[in-house]
Amino acid sequence: MPGRDVVYLLGPKGPLDYWELRISLRSVEKFFSTPPRLWVVGYKPRWLNTDTVRFIPNKATFSSKECNIISNLVRAANEFDLTDEFVAMSDDHFFLQPTTWNDLRPYHLGAHKRNPRDYRPGYWTNVWRTGEMLRLANKPDFVCDAHVPYPISKAHVRRLRSFIKPRCTEYTVFSSYFGWTGYQADRLEQLPPGLRADLRHCKNVEQIEAKLPGARFGLFGANSGPLEWMRDYFLQMFPEPSRYESAKTTKTIIDEPAAYCC
Repeated sequence: MPGRDVVYLLGPKGPLDYWELRISLRSVEKFFSTPPRLWVVGYKPRWLNTDTVRFIPNKATFSSKECNIISNLVRAANEFDLTDEFVAMSDDHFFLQPTTWNDLRPYHLGAHKRNPRDYRPGYWTNVWRTGEMLRLANKPDFVCDAHVPYPISKAHVRRLRSFIKPRCTEYTVFSSYFGWTGYQADRLEQLPPGLRADLRHCKNVEQIEAKLPGARFGLFGANSGPLEWMRDYFLQMFPEPSRYESAKTTKTIIDEPAAYCC
């Protein structure tokens, strides 16, 4: 079976010039079965090697992160030479074990709760809103945003772009609408053993090392704590620049705000 492309969906905020994306790209090169192409849709870090990465500019500036991701997904699905099925990734996802397309699953966390007061404000309010939209459409309403590399198809994105409403959680819509919901876990913390090391709340190296053994995927997340020490730790884990990084900028990761271009 032919390989699938990998697509990164990037918003306009990348700490320390997207150091997490560097680690993610290095993990793809080391652990993921070689994709035909690698794409970045949205914003471009200055160090990205556009000789080996297809960059598609898409300045999504919605106030909701979910809206920006959906905008980037729709933009990617319009590319005729993107593989019909592809792996959607965020810059804070990375691989820790050899992985193929067949190892990827659209995990879900059970049905949405009906009472919006059962959810915390912010992101989880969007989760509840997504469930209500799916129920009104007589579709399954499972929570499918498990924050791991995600298998998806261009056909699904194209069919749903007019159905999706603002602030919906994107992978929940795509999975529940088409019935890709066969792998359940009770909570994010109870995803299948060894699936994901969630590092968002780690405060030191010891906490990181306690979570990594046996995990297939890692998740940095927006609340990764002191970025400098975590960055340095993972640069030691993945010391060699990938072919997706420009040779002019691979020696160090500069400690200054990210620069974007199109």
